[in-house]
Amino acid sequence: MATQPNLRCNTADAHAFLDVRPRFPHATSSLKAHNWCISGVQRISRQRSTMSADGVLADVSPDAALAALYKSSRPHVELVPGVSLSAIVNATWLPTDAKSMLSQSWIPTQPEVDEGQDPPPPPPAFDPAAAEYGVMQRRLSKSAPFLRWNELMITIKTLETQLEKEKDEKVKEEKTAALESARVAFAETELQLTELKASFAEDPTSLVPWMSTLFDLADAGLTTFDVSGSFFPHAKLHALFASDNTTSYYGEPEAVLGAFKRRYDRERGPGKVQLLTRLVPNIFQVQPSVLGASVLPQGAWQCPPRPTPPCHHQASVQLLNQSFSTCAHLCCCCGTITRDLAPACLLACAKSCCCMAQDGYSGTSFVEAVVDRIRAVVLPPESLEPLDLVQLFWWDVQEGDAVATLKALQALTEDKLDLSEEGEQVAVLEPRKVRAIGLVDFPSRAVISAIQAGVPVVSLSIPFTLADRSHQASLEVAREYNIKVLARDGLMGGLISEKYLGRPCPSTSGEVDPDLDDVAAAVDLTNNYGGWAKVQALLRVVSSIAQKHGVKMQTVALRWQVDLGMFPVATTRWGRQCWSQFGYPYWRGSTPGLDWQLFQVESFLDAQDMAKLHALGY
Repeated sequence: MATQPNLRCNTADAHAFLDVRPRFPHATSSLKAHNWCISGVQRISRQRSTMSADGVLADVSPDAALAALYKSSRPHVELVPGVSLSAIVNATWLPTDAKSMLSQSWIPTQPEVDEGQDPPPPPPAFDPAAAEYGVMQRRLSKSAPFLRWNELMITIKTLETQLEKEKDEKVKEEKTAALESARVAFAETELQLTELKASFAEDPTSLVPWMSTLFDLADAGLTTFDVSGSFFPHAKLHALFASDNTTSYYGEPEAVLGAFKRRYDRERGPGKVQLLTRLVPNIFQVQPSVLGASVLPQGAWQCPPRPTPPCHHQASVQLLNQSFSTCAHLCCCCGTITRDLAPACLLACAKSCCCMAQDGYSGTSFVEAVVDRIRAVVLPPESLEPLDLVQLFWWDVQEGDAVATLKALQALTEDKLDLSEEGEQVAVLEPRKVRAIGLVDFPSRAVISAIQAGVPVVSLSIPFTLADRSHQASLEVAREYNIKVLARDGLMGGLISEKYLGRPCPSTSGEVDPDLDDVAAAVDLTNNYGGWAKVQALLRVVSSIAQKHGVKMQTVALRWQVDLGMFPVATTRWGRQCWSQFGYPYWRGSTPGLDWQLFQVESFLDAQDMAKLHALGY
């Protein structure tokens, strides 16, 4: 039987009902985790205590947004103090390149005309029939200035009514002062609302479809966005091997999410959405002295100067339309490299190459340089706010020293202080740049190493699906240390859907399937699981459970992750397909396209359902 959880927790985790978990034996962890999480959540949800000074469980009243949208009593969860974590995290895969997305505009423009023709009349400055204006009005009605405006209007009307009936001169004087104060605040708020309305015309991307998609997701309570995209071995080669890989691998989703965050903050108030960024050190970067020019950013990792041994196969490689000479060890390892070299071979070469980035680096300067670049992209100019979360991905924890990089990140989570000569006053020289640190795909032993080194790890992102439980050991460690688990691939790249039940396996040839994250990745997942017939058997089980409870197949898969104490990560779909990843392949306007059962404290999955789902893992 699972041990009872310790309900004493620190202030940061008091609201995080998924954080207080017991240990489970590996073999039966799924069912025991399910049973404890459900009973524990029900118990904590019913408890309405107040936080004491020593950090005992605090008030865990329902999350206001989820209560309003889904009638849920699920408590509010924080990643760290001041940074919320939504029940489902959005993995932001861009539909096209960031430059194209950021160059879009909703503002009507004058069409070009041939020479000699009369120009057409200019487009109207305001067209109430245009779809964008309907979106604008809906957004304004949810904005922070409008909500404040509405609140003050009610306050003013109430005070005016009370003053008409009040006889006591002293009370009347107090209410008159309160009324004047409310009227001043109302005038200020009305000005803010006017400025906000005008800002739509100043921001070309404010009403474009991709911006509306992100707004719809956040308004549905899915306020946490993870920078994401295709990754090795399905990423484009230039993304893996480009010289600026380390500093900009996720630069495109960061740029798009940064534009969205700044817009959302302006309309709804600061801190309403959370961005989870990533750091991916490039182990493919060769030594600058070999290239003949520095291709690393200032302060980035660099190998120390070292003599180059004689090389009998010094090869000139044409890769990604960029010529450079490989170092001796790389050549001797593989011989002559061609542009058709398999990525796996390049990865092996990079690990054995004398120029591998991890061999010697200035960790602090590199990490800080990357964090500064990310902050410049996602935060407003001159902002002193820290990044919500920086997650470290390390290609191979057996190579290099990931802990050193994590310690460099940890230094950025603290203010830089200056103590006066007298030792009586402390001044903040530079505020912290990062709020929290997370890990991506770290094996269990590496997670423990980071914790033992004193790194305050708050999250672990791993793939964990009905078909693949290979990260079970890491999940157990996360439970042990109350680390929040961001579970990717819960929908198996989009395969868990009625669309693929009883249908042929997706093909990598032909048109791109918009309902899959990546077709090649889906095919690989299918092969690793045991073939399409086995995937079909999985889909039949999931479909039968979904029909039993009147929900979508996607809801079953995601709720299974929730019941194991994880936060599902679902890949973003765009435009009219905004809700298709949750099983609603049609536009629902302002209505969230999710099953409300995903957000309830009590799970609709019973023990029999969990047993069937647990048996699907290989």
